[in-house]
Amino acid sequence: MVQGTADNREDDAAATANDGLGFDLGDILFGGRTRLTPRVSVGSFYTDNVDFESDARSDFVVFVRPGVSLTRTSRRFNTALDFSVSAEYSSDEEGFEFGVVNNSELNSANRFEVVDDILAFQANAAISQQLIDGAVGTSAATASDIDRRQNNFATVQRYLAGPILTYRFGRLVNSESVLRVGYVNIGETTDGEGSDSLDVLVSQVFSSGPLFSTVLWSLTGSYEQADIGDAEEEREQTTFAANGEYVIDRQWSLLGTVGHDDINDPDFRNEDLEGPFWNVGFAARPNRRLTSEVRFGRRFGDDELLFRLDYDISERASLQASFDRTLETEEQLFLRDLSFLGVDDQGNFIDLRTGQLIAPDSEFDPFGLQQGTFIRERFESRLDYARRRDNFAVNGFYESREFVVGTEDAVGGGASWSRRLSRETSSVMSFNVRNTDFEDDTTDQLYTFRAGLNHNFYQDLTLSLNYVHQHRDSDVDDRNATENFVSLTLTKSF
Repeated sequence: MVQGTADNREDDAAATANDGLGFDLGDILFGGRTRLTPRVSVGSFYTDNVDFESDARSDFVVFVRPGVSLTRTSRRFNTALDFSVSAEYSSDEEGFEFGVVNNSELNSANRFEVVDDILAFQANAAISQQLIDGAVGTSAATASDIDRRQNNFATVQRYLAGPILTYRFGRLVNSESVLRVGYVNIGETTDGEGSDSLDVLVSQVFSSGPLFSTVLWSLTGSYEQADIGDAEEEREQTTFAANGEYVIDRQWSLLGTVGHDDINDPDFRNEDLEGPFWNVGFAARPNRRLTSEVRFGRRFGDDELLFRLDYDISERASLQASFDRTLETEEQLFLRDLSFLGVDDQGNFIDLRTGQLIAPDSEFDPFGLQQGTFIRERFESRLDYARRRDNFAVNGFYESREFVVGTEDAVGGGASWSRRLSRETSSVMSFNVRNTDFEDDTTDQLYTFRAGLNHNFYQDLTLSLNYVHQHRDSDVDDRNATENFVSLTLTKSF
C-alpha cells in the first residue's frame, strides 16, 4: 500500500470522520472511541471517453450516494470502514443503475497484548479495489471507473492473524517468534475468474541484546508456505541468515549478511534461485536527521544492490528513497503490506515502514493484478515540503518484474501541490507520468493531470469540484486514448 499524491474521489472529504461529525458510540469494545458518520452525496460527472479507448464515447451521469464511515480507535483495536451505495442515471447506458460503490474500503490494525512485553496477538485486515492486470489492455482506468471503482477493478480481501512471542534473556540475547496465517482473495476479474491464497509464515529471530555495543548480530530463520491446498501452485521457501554489524563510531557501521534459500516454486522449478546468498555494505548516520544504508551482494541467481535513505532535511522538508530486490507473488505483496499496517497518534492508518499516511489508491500499480511468482526490483523516492498553507510532494519510481516467460518494466514519477486557500476552501493539483513495457512487447506512456477544489459551507456540508485529464500514448495505435473528466458533488454528513 503506497501514499498517493491526489485522489479524485468526490466524497473523500466527507468520508473522513471529524470530531464534530457523526455519532460518538463511546466504549463498545476494549475501551477507546467509536464514531459512526452517515453521509449522502449528490452530484454529476461528465467524461468524453467512458471506456478510455481510441474510439471515444461520452457519458453524463447523475447520482445519489448514501454512505457511512465507522472509525474505531483504541490502544488495541483500530478499524476504519467506509461503505456506500449509488443510484445513478447514465446517458450512455440510457437508464438507471443501483448498486454498491466499489470504493467501499476497510482497514483494521489490531495488536492485543496478552502478556505485556512478552506475548501479543496481531490481527489485521483490509478490503480495497485494485486495477486488473495491465497486460490485458487495462494499464489505465478511466477517471469515471476510478470514481466508482468499476469495470477495470477487482475487490481484494486480505487478512492475517497470529501470535508474536518476544523474550529477553537478560542483557545478552533478544528473541522474537512469529506465527502468521494469511488469506488473500482476489475477486472476479475481466476473465470472470478470481483467485485466493492461504499462506503460513513461521519465523524465529535471535538478536544481540544491550550488552553488545560494537559488534551487533542477529540469526534468523523462516519458513513460508503459500497457496496451501493447491497442488499445482503450492510454493515453499525456507531461509536462514546471519546478519552482522560492526560499529566503527556513531556515524559509520560495516554490514554483512550470509544465508541460504531453499525454494520450491512451480513457476521457477527449472531456474537457479535457491542456494547461498550474501551481501556486504555500510550504514552512515552523519547526524540525527540522516540515516542511510547501502549493500551489494548476490541472491536469486544474480547480483543485487540494496539501499535506503531517510533524510529530514529540515522541519518542513523530508526525503525518502529505497531500492530492493525480492522474490514475490501478488498475494505475498498484499500480506506484507498488511503486516506493516499501523496507526499513528492521531488515529490515522500509516505504513509503519515509512510513517506515511495510507492514501486510498490514488496511484495504482502500473502492472495491475498478476498471477505467478516474479523477481521484483523496486526503486522509489519521495520528497515532501510543507510551508504555511502549502504542501508539495515529488515522487519517482522504477520497477521491474521478471517472470519465467519474460520481463515487465515501469518507470514514472509525479508532483503534487495542495493549498489551504482559507479555513473553508482547499485545492489540490497533481501531475503523473509513467512508462510501462509489458510482457507482450507493448509499451504505454500514461500522462495524468488532476485538479480539485473543496469548499465547506458548514462543517457538515461540502462541495467538491474535480477535473482529470489523462492521455495514453501506445505503440499500438488502437490503444491511444485521451479522456477529460469533470465532476461536481455536494456531500452532507450527519
